[in-house]
Amino acid sequence: MEGRGMRKKRKPFAAAGMAAVVTAALMSGCGKKATPENLFSDMAGNTGNIQSASCSLNLTMEMSDGTAALAFVMDMDLGITADPQALHGKGRAALNAYGMEETHNVETYQVKDGDGYVTYTLTDDVWSRSTQADGTDRVSIDLASDVESQAERFEMAGELTEINGKDCYEMIGAIEGDAVSGMPGEDILESLTGLDLDEETLSDVEIPCIIDVYRDGILPARIYIDMSEIINTMVQAADQEITVSVCGIEMIYEEYDCIEEIRVPEEAVTAARDGGF
Repeated sequence: MEGRGMRKKRKPFAAAGMAAVVTAALMSGCGKKATPENLFSDMAGNTGNIQSASCSLNLTMEMSDGTAALAFVMDMDLGITADPQALHGKGRAALNAYGMEETHNVETYQVKDGDGYVTYTLTDDVWSRSTQADGTDRVSIDLASDVESQAERFEMAGELTEINGKDCYEMIGAIEGDAVSGMPGEDILESLTGLDLDEETLSDVEIPCIIDVYRDGILPARIYIDMSEIINTMVQAADQEITVSVCGIEMIYEEYDCIEEIRVPEEAVTAARDGGF
């Protein structure tokens, strides 16, 4: 009887221990602790099987030259495919400068061409064409792969967050600046600031970054990069009298394996060629 009594006394502790184990497993999403190292490693494996993704891109920038303020916002819906590597974006760009506001509809296609890429952009009903001759991978479903080796720079947030109505792990840290090179929106930043944001320029800086990961599936959910400090530093080094108060790039991954093909319209190819761009 004494043995049975002792076993009964142990049951609440055993149940509590089992509950703790189950809770930990649920929180990790796959039976192991959710750490930046584990999440980056799992994302790298999981995105290798993903063929396409739909995303939303937001770039927001506010600056002043001491006499007037300038604000720029670009919102774009993106479709990305892995094989062949291609991107299609469509949205708007709004510029408010010196009390006047301009809004433009923008559409862009980016496709692989040999070892480089060709980009077709429609702005104000005019197609233009640009090329990048090197083999830099400018189109990727998993933009977080560029910072996978920097997992030690991140810490887990205390609580789950929510993206698109789904629970997400959140990692907060800082990435090396050259990981930003090639991210959508980089060309816009360069044209607005007059700066060259190449890998060599950015190699020695750290940029605040937040990465959210869908708990179900362990796939990228959101990447936010705060460029304000580095842009200010570069502007000052270039002796430009500009102060940047806000400069952020946000990419939200909406859905995976949802796009069959991205094809540049013939009218874009023809118009860009005939227009001499």
